[in-house]
Amino acid sequence: VTVPLSLGSVMCFYTDGLVERRGQPIDLGLDQLCAAMTADRANVVCSRIMRALTDNLDEPEDDTAVLVMRRTTEP
Repeated sequence: VTVPLSLGSVMCFYTDGLVERRGQPIDLGLDQLCAAMTADRANVVCSRIMRALTDNLDEPEDDTAVLVMRRTTEP
């Protein structure tokens, strides 16, 4: 699949453990993820996402992985 990204665009890939919690609608996790996304440096966005979605967990119930990429140059 080819996804065109304009300069400065940010794309986030994640596992379901980031947004799914037992006993709560998945839409809540997806809304939290969307709220944490910004067009910033990839490491800043990753940190913001992880804080927003995992800081309140005593012990995660599932594995969590996040990959953020930002286009910084033209081809």
